[in-house]
Amino acid sequence: MKTKLICFEGPNGVGKSTILDRLRKEFYIKGISCKTFKDSGYPEMIKVRRNIREGSLINPLEIVRSVAQARGEVYRQYLDLKEESEFLFLDRGYYTSAILQSQGDIPISRVIEENLSVGIPIPDRTFILMAPLEILLKRIAERERNKPTKYSPEFLMKQIRGYLEIARNYEECSLVDNSESMSLTMDRINEVFK
Repeated sequence: MKTKLICFEGPNGVGKSTILDRLRKEFYIKGISCKTFKDSGYPEMIKVRRNIREGSLINPLEIVRSVAQARGEVYRQYLDLKEESEFLFLDRGYYTSAILQSQGDIPISRVIEENLSVGIPIPDRTFILMAPLEILLKRIAERERNKPTKYSPEFLMKQIRGYLEIARNYEECSLVDNSESMSLTMDRINEVFK
């Protein structure tokens, strides 16, 4: 049995973690084996993100390549696609790099080429969760308990535009509106698994 790789993407505040938690519980109740994986907490990714923040990586193409190499290393070391789970849910990952690391004149397609060049597998299905900017800002404020946020409206709009571009251009991606009730979103996602 080949594990199906399912990725959940979308701008900050869209509800990826909440959706993943609910989906994992639903699958457990149905007796369907699944696991989740988030690459951002591994040392390789932490190091490259620190290098970007500290300014030791500034060239846009160098940033794109460094992130792809770090993610590729994380996948090789920690992501086991030969496990017995029917589904492996990625909490962001493949396309997030394309949105967050596409810099200047580097197109999203070029970032994805870098991912492929280091052996990062393309997910079997990617759900791109989306909500209007006002909803994202409200959810982020609630989540951070009205502390100052690092996510500006301009940054979130860049994410929204990038994810919409990916949804238009990559057939394994499904755009899912998560601006209404969680139940409606879960129904839309579960339709794919029927």
